[in-house]
Amino acid sequence: MKIRKGKIKDASLCLEIAKKDKAKHWEKSDFINSAKDNHAVFLVAEDNRKIVGYIVGFIVPTKRTEAMIHETRVDRNERGKDIGTKLVDGLCKEFFKRGVKVIYAEIEPRLLKFYRDSCKFRISGKWLEVAKKRSS
Repeated sequence: MKIRKGKIKDASLCLEIAKKDKAKHWEKSDFINSAKDNHAVFLVAEDNRKIVGYIVGFIVPTKRTEAMIHETRVDRNERGKDIGTKLVDGLCKEFFKRGVKVIYAEIEPRLLKFYRDSCKFRISGKWLEVAKKRSS
């Protein structure tokens, strides 16, 4: 299994992995844009030429020393094989190489153990998530 830079041609396969988990917030164009954007990092985990996971993150445009993990996802049939940890490690290495000093991850509470124990993140307490959607 290898971690490599995501390409435009990987977008459909990554979207399929997201849809298997009933994730409805991703579109194919999101992966394409991530592959093309210099401030985004899009990595895939590939095993025997099959994409089994992905991670997407971005460098904060107003503070280039900070970055955010947008999503890490591993095909449900491949979980428990350290693929997610390898994706997070690969993304962190790429961000640090680009001058980032701190990487944040906005996560669901059920994922705290993975990020804290497997990936060595610490609770920062910096933000509380709030959102406002455009009204129709």
